[in-house]
Amino acid sequence: MSVELIKALQDPTLYDHPTKDFQVLETHISWVILTGSYAYKIKKPVNFGFLNFSSLEKRKFFCHEELRLNRRLASDLYVEVKPIYGQPSHPSLSKQPLKYAFSAEPNKADNGPIEYALKMVQFDQNGLLDLLEEAHKLTPHHIKTLAKSIASFHASVNSNIPNDNFGTAQGVFAPVNENFEQIQDKLTQPSCLEELLTLKKWATTTFRGLQALIEQRRSLGFVRECHGDLHLGNITLFDQKIVIFDCIEFNASLSWIDTISDLAFLVMDLEKRGQSAYANQLTNHYLELTGDYQGAVLLRFYKAYRAMVRAKVAILSLHPDTDESSTKANDGLMGQYHQYIAQASRYKTTPNRYILLMHGFSGSGKSHISSQLVEQLGAIRIRTDIERKRLFNYEASDNTRSSVNGGIYTLSATQKTYDHVASLATTLLEGGLAVIVDAANLKQWQRALFIEVATSQAVPLIIVSCCADNSVLKERVIKRASPSAANQEKDASEAKVDTLEQQLRSADSLSVDELRHTIQIRTDKPNPLDLTIHEIEKHLANH
Repeated sequence: MSVELIKALQDPTLYDHPTKDFQVLETHISWVILTGSYAYKIKKPVNFGFLNFSSLEKRKFFCHEELRLNRRLASDLYVEVKPIYGQPSHPSLSKQPLKYAFSAEPNKADNGPIEYALKMVQFDQNGLLDLLEEAHKLTPHHIKTLAKSIASFHASVNSNIPNDNFGTAQGVFAPVNENFEQIQDKLTQPSCLEELLTLKKWATTTFRGLQALIEQRRSLGFVRECHGDLHLGNITLFDQKIVIFDCIEFNASLSWIDTISDLAFLVMDLEKRGQSAYANQLTNHYLELTGDYQGAVLLRFYKAYRAMVRAKVAILSLHPDTDESSTKANDGLMGQYHQYIAQASRYKTTPNRYILLMHGFSGSGKSHISSQLVEQLGAIRIRTDIERKRLFNYEASDNTRSSVNGGIYTLSATQKTYDHVASLATTLLEGGLAVIVDAANLKQWQRALFIEVATSQAVPLIIVSCCADNSVLKERVIKRASPSAANQEKDASEAKVDTLEQQLRSADSLSVDELRHTIQIRTDKPNPLDLTIHEIEKHLANH
């Protein structure tokens, strides 16, 4: 019936809008009819266990769920659920005439729908972010906008968990384990099986170490009704805006997940494509917006899980036929499988742990340098300018109108801020991550706080000291705070000339001991980033 219906729906007279060049896209769970201006998605009557569209009522329900869920992020794309009337050979997208009320066909006597379609605005496929990435057209602006969209989405979605198992440690591990079992059933080569079992052992051991944290985050409200399938292929540029679409609607357990698991899919996708700098940017932008540094500890585990999902999809898509075209398609699918297995395997390696402590006066370029280090090194950056405002319930871009030693810049507020950042750094280091602390760190007690953290965690600490001529510092501070910068994105720093002048008067010089593990950067001179990274690596190697 369904194939007949899909063919019959390619008739321009059925639609109340212009149509041209009908195309049909088919997946294992749906057909999508492209009409030129709108797309109509019809679910296949299939039951895969984790997905059940076997009855008309189920397909109706999940069409409405898909509409509801996707309107949260893509209200301009998702239009309505359209009932389809008539017969498969002669369908109608409007209520059938009375003559069909006496149809002899089963289930047609009530003149009810025979099927349901989700109506969506058809958009240019060339705007998909996976295609933009392949064409080298993905930009830092796209990444920053994505981070804002995802952070805002996660902050607003439903957190009233409807099922006792959703987001529990047991609920998290079940699909992880299922991935390995379903893949294992399809493998025959001993080397592939050995590779898979090694990954499974790592995933199981890692999960046990994170089990308490997973449960804690559920109790703290981080399990929410997320997207569930957040990768570049489900994001597009529509009317020059980033739009995220195609949320998982068919299985609530796959979308009621930890927000950091949702983010992990996109980070993994970028890393798998060789876009580590963008992956690091996205991660750090998101964490700075949400303050969810605890979640970063789970990222490696969830990224490996997401890579295994893609590996499973590839291997379960293998064709049983042995003809030439099927063999060629299978070779491509096995290539994808091995790529995702290799990606998952990379997450087994624990990265180096260390603290990079930024140091310098306002206007010295600390944040600019640290953002470049984030891209290249993959460390997690914590900015005191942002965390200070978060502690006192301000947005990062807010102007608190605090005086140099007043408002949120009193000594007690500064001590509270540095203690908080030190606590976050400890959490990240304990979770196996490297940390960049982006702060002025001009007082010896401030630096001593992080030296103590590094000592307690048995990790190296390197001071990255940024400096420039005082005239340059003053010029930069004035420019950053000037009205002419109003059209630029507002930085979290509120430093003004009087702030700089006070810093110049009161800063504690780096001690002889501190200078032994300090890299100095003149930011008013040409300064190749790779030279700085080489110096950092040399210090780490000598630790």
